[in-house]
Amino acid sequence: MTDQPGTSVPASAVSMITAETRAYGQRYPETGGFLMLPRDSGTVTTVAFAGTTGIVRRQHLFQISERALDRLFTFADDHDLHIPVQFHSHEYDAFGRDLAHGLQVRAA
Repeated sequence: MTDQPGTSVPASAVSMITAETRAYGQRYPETGGFLMLPRDSGTVTTVAFAGTTGIVRRQHLFQISERALDRLFTFADDHDLHIPVQFHSHEYDAFGRDLAHGLQVRAA
């Protein structure tokens, strides 16, 4: 995960992410999600895991459709949240592939 200065991730969120990633990792597909914070806070309050609609999971591939991203960002807007962090898993190191082909979330 890229450094997000001023962003605090509660231990409960880390535990949830670890458990979810481990569960998917047992079956080999990659998974991921987003961390959401109230606009006026530096502490994560919501962990959004990828579901099934609009999500493609295969070995070495985790793809989120435009529609799924739209639903995610609509939810965030409706709840006055922002999304500074996206995370996903890999079976093995794929950092170079992420840099070339991955979704990049940047603070405005």
